[in-house]
Amino acid sequence: MKIIQALFLASILLAFATATFAYDSEAILENGNPKNRINIVFLGDGYQESELDKYRIDVENLLAKILSEPPFSDYNNYFNAYRVDVISQQSGADRPKDDYYVDTALDSSFSWGGGPERLVYADATKVYKAAQSSPVPATPGMLYVVVNDSKYGGGGGSFSVSSTNASAAEVSIHELGHSFGKLADEYDYGADDPTWNTGYEPNEPNVTIKTTRDQIKWRDWLANSTDLPTEDTTNGVVGLYEGAYYRKYGIYRPTFNSKMRSLNQPYHSVNSEQLIKRIYNFVSPVDSVKPAAGSAEIPKNGFMEFVLTLLSPSLKDLEVEWLLNDEKIGSGLTLSLSANQLNGTNDTLTARVKDPTQKVIRDSNKVLEETLIWDIHLAEPMASEIYSPEPNATIFENSIMLNWETGAGIVKHHLDVGTMGAGSNNLYSSEVTGTTTTVSGLPSNGFLYVRLWSIGNSTQYKDYVYILSVPEILTPQPGTKLSSDSMEITWNSPPDATGYIIQVGTYKGEQDLAVVTAGAGENSVTIDKLPTDGRTLYVSFYVFAGKTLLKEYTYTAYSEPQAPTLNVSFQSNWLYSTTTLSWQGAEIVDIYRNLSRVAVATSTNPYTVTRWFNSTRYNWKVCLPETQLCSETLR
Repeated sequence: MKIIQALFLASILLAFATATFAYDSEAILENGNPKNRINIVFLGDGYQESELDKYRIDVENLLAKILSEPPFSDYNNYFNAYRVDVISQQSGADRPKDDYYVDTALDSSFSWGGGPERLVYADATKVYKAAQSSPVPATPGMLYVVVNDSKYGGGGGSFSVSSTNASAAEVSIHELGHSFGKLADEYDYGADDPTWNTGYEPNEPNVTIKTTRDQIKWRDWLANSTDLPTEDTTNGVVGLYEGAYYRKYGIYRPTFNSKMRSLNQPYHSVNSEQLIKRIYNFVSPVDSVKPAAGSAEIPKNGFMEFVLTLLSPSLKDLEVEWLLNDEKIGSGLTLSLSANQLNGTNDTLTARVKDPTQKVIRDSNKVLEETLIWDIHLAEPMASEIYSPEPNATIFENSIMLNWETGAGIVKHHLDVGTMGAGSNNLYSSEVTGTTTTVSGLPSNGFLYVRLWSIGNSTQYKDYVYILSVPEILTPQPGTKLSSDSMEITWNSPPDATGYIIQVGTYKGEQDLAVVTAGAGENSVTIDKLPTDGRTLYVSFYVFAGKTLLKEYTYTAYSEPQAPTLNVSFQSNWLYSTTTLSWQGAEIVDIYRNLSRVAVATSTNPYTVTRWFNSTRYNWKVCLPETQLCSETLR
């Protein structure tokens, strides 16, 4: 079984939880839980604050190039990426051979440590301090410094560095071969100190001094027909090519040319194999498992679902094999294991997950595999239990989401919800699937009774009681028109409420008309000087009761009554005459003909009067009841 390298240190994470960070940062690629991802952390050096936009583009281009390069491109969803916005006082990097020095945050320099001019690196102490002073995962899988200098250069070690030269992306991938892949350089320096004469075998997997086939590190990749040493110049053919690790003679590389020898070349098979194994040094192919490996109880005459969530390469899905007592019983992401499949004592369930990639031939440490083991025990049936909301909790909304843990041996559930005592179901009664359900349409106050039936070999139930106390405005009745320029708002007070805020505005969520607060135990406020033009008023009612609750209401502002507008049409012939009255601006009116009231508080609109053998025209008016606001027309 493989051992996964920890990507996080608990002490550092705890420090991050309360730290004040020196630099801003941003997650620019999120594929899942950082604890099971390779976290690429980019730091910039030689970028002034005014150059941060350029820095962001430089990082995005580098990330895209890295993740498009095989084998990284096959494992994109195994990576997260973060950018830390490190700000320097000056641009660029030191160039000692030109006697040119700048003030940068990470002290990047060409000719690092007196090396060749193209070797650019940064102060490790400052790099790690910068990374750890920002809220990004500690101990990243890849730490990368981007130096804002167009001069060609790069370097690899415990972290990778490259300049922003046109070849920067290729340099970055080469340097990741060192810092992440633990690969050696495969190029030589020609005539200068040309022979490897130290006598020891290098640790890196892509260079060797051995020339005997069965002693060569990459022997599994060698075809029997390949000559050793190899003279074939066909790129990508695995052989034994002399010249590597800066020496021209006495040390060998696996291919004629690769990215560890020249830019703009593939990594090729041997180096790709190493990079894939390094990926699995940091990442488990199993993202999550339910139930957790270790021990599991299956109810007698019942079953249990085992579920894996996996990371998968883009080329091919991971292989899964389920074994019960060392005999294969299934494959795939889920397994339903029933009690009648068990011996009853000393049962062991095993899940083996493996990356079947053909890009790795030898996996001696089995880093591409993950093995999960459960000791399985039989258990007596047990009733399911609601764990959320907690029993006797106060419910502040007109719905409740119930969540329960399925008891051993339980295969289905029935739920009764009511307000008329234990076992009542006047609100809800139904068989339910899964382990959660929401019941809506609850009253605003009183007690709520919930009974969860657990059905297995036997039927059991458990009762729960909740307190209903839904805060809501009682007066004025929501949606009504105000009778003046002030309103007294009253509400019911939940027992756990600690305070209220009432906002009144001319738009939803606004508070341009009033903001009033009230304390625990209060249940009314009066708001004056409201508009009197009939507009819509929006009221936001905030309640603080362990969490913040919001209810929103609308009202129509008071407006002075106006006389209705009257329209009258008159038609007549030798037999009869018809007068039709219609009006706007009022729902109910009194109607007068001349000075006589002919209709009281009528809402019949239009209103028609027919008179036989009478073509006389009259003076009509309509009035708001109990007012002198009238509209008059002579016909």
